Amino acid sequence: MVQKRVGDIMGGRVLELDIIKAHREGKSEGRTEGRNEGRNEERANNIRKLAENYMSKDASLTKEEAYEMARSVLE
Repeated sequence: MVQKRVGDIMGGRVLELDIIKAHREGKSEGRTEGRNEGRNEERANNIRKLAENYMSKDASLTKEEAYEMARSVLE
């Protein structure tokens, strides 16, 4: 915002400083990382739900067995 206003006042384009470029790249990387974390959380929730379903259908399954079965199905 400040860079745009300075550019407007100066009547031309303001040089893109390394710090501004690094900030933009960091924001982009952060967004990508956030999307990936969201996918991982969704996958973990799906595994948990499927494992719980397996355990409710078969009381002899251990939690570890149910989770392993769920992971193998969802991969």
